[in-house]
Amino acid sequence: MRRAQLLAGAVLLAALVAVAGCSSGGDDNPAGSNGDPSHAEGTVGAGGGTVEIDDEIALDVPAGALQADTDISIDENTNPSDPTPPHDFVSSAYTIEPSGTVFAQDATVTIDYDPSGLGRADEDDIIIYCDEGSGTWEELDTTVDEQANQASAEIGHLSDYAAMVDTTTSGTAEGIYAHLVVQRSLMTIPARDDSVLKTDYFWARFDSSYAPCEPIQPTRADTVTCNGIGLIWDAMASQHTYTNLFDPTFIELGANYEYRVDASRALPALVADVDFPDHEPYMTDPGYMDMVSLSGFTMTWESTGGSQNVFISIVPQGSIEGIVGVETANDGSHTFSSGDLSEVPSGTAAIVINYYNEVEIDEEGYDSRSVIIGKTTNSTLVFFMP
Repeated sequence: MRRAQLLAGAVLLAALVAVAGCSSGGDDNPAGSNGDPSHAEGTVGAGGGTVEIDDEIALDVPAGALQADTDISIDENTNPSDPTPPHDFVSSAYTIEPSGTVFAQDATVTIDYDPSGLGRADEDDIIIYCDEGSGTWEELDTTVDEQANQASAEIGHLSDYAAMVDTTTSGTAEGIYAHLVVQRSLMTIPARDDSVLKTDYFWARFDSSYAPCEPIQPTRADTVTCNGIGLIWDAMASQHTYTNLFDPTFIELGANYEYRVDASRALPALVADVDFPDHEPYMTDPGYMDMVSLSGFTMTWESTGGSQNVFISIVPQGSIEGIVGVETANDGSHTFSSGDLSEVPSGTAAIVINYYNEVEIDEEGYDSRSVIIGKTTNSTLVFFMP
């Protein structure tokens, strides 16, 4: 009976991880969202004042904008509404409360942005956007200080704010946009011999237009190799896969892998490499099929080893609704609040932790926004209770 249960769990987890694997560990997430969410609070009255998170965001309220003392808080929003394509975040998103508070005269919000997230866009293309809670971002008149890496806008009320850039304003792409993700997945299914199911797979998508989140029409590269090991083009999935899908020794933890694409009429030659995360990530809590509360929980993992980033996904069984994703520090623990889990339904879900290293592809004929990512993931099933 236990063997049948484990096999069923493995099949379900594989399906859930396949969904979670669609998240590219890092480039689809707001810049500066590493670590615990930032927070600041203060009381501002008729004389005006400032509430700020150092090196992230400041709200300057002029004298006369408020008639009475008001407790104002600023919180980093780790699960903001998606920006409307082709916009992308160049800062974290922030919730300023009490939401809806109206000023008698405009206040000023100043947000620090990350210039590394611009790609080829110009800094003066940065715009501060406001989300009124409807999931639709509205742009504001914005002033950019390129020396300080700050964007400012006047606001008439409190809401959610973030700095973004329109990726189409930076001119035509320099060449082929390539987004390569090399992933090793470890599925934590406990057995009597303490073994886990390990699978390796690789996917690569190419497009001749700039589409960083989901290339629209993958361009086939007939010959792709990784350190001499060939990759097979899967026409059904429009991606490349390992010739030996279930060989757990193919990706060596901590190794450097070189990927080559032979030149063709559609694609220029490509040689790019990435250092793979150097250890097997695994969660120490919660365990396989533990009961987890939707009112909040803390997960812990083994944090030693080399990885630039950690991205955590929660994927409900049989649904792409309610998926939660958060980028956080590789410090061994992260706490999810009830607000983080508000869209997650009760029932079985996979928790997936991704360690990943990311480098830019710097090859002639490829757009400078192209990236290659080495990622190791570990997953477990849990049961969420109301």
